[in-house]
Amino acid sequence: MGPAYFTKLIYFLTPRRSGQCKPAYIMDQRAGSSVNLLTGSNTVLLDGERRWKRLKDGLDVSYGFTVSDANTGDDYEAFCSYVDRLAADVCLCVDQVDCALFSTEENRPGTWRQYVETEGKTLLDAMDRTRRV
Repeated sequence: MGPAYFTKLIYFLTPRRSGQCKPAYIMDQRAGSSVNLLTGSNTVLLDGERRWKRLKDGLDVSYGFTVSDANTGDDYEAFCSYVDRLAADVCLCVDQVDCALFSTEENRPGTWRQYVETEGKTLLDAMDRTRRV
């Protein structure tokens, strides 16, 4: 079981009653890509790949990401802390920010998600520049 799936379990098994415990978030490729793009760093370790497609008039490239198994509990804590800070900065509740990072509108990618997907090359380049050793 990888981090993305495990954090889904944490999210859905965490009580949602106000003040009972700290909120948990799903650290999947969409939320991780969003946070990494916003921070400009590898807050969430993602495995990235370029996908090439031959078109009639040339080539098209898209970028795909998966949450790396190299993420630790500390990485998840940094991710959650960033979401908490972001919620405070934009004066929204944490659940609103969590949903905004996924960005879906009526069962299709929302504007933010489309932006993150078009910025895939930027994300992949940033991952290369900020590699942890």
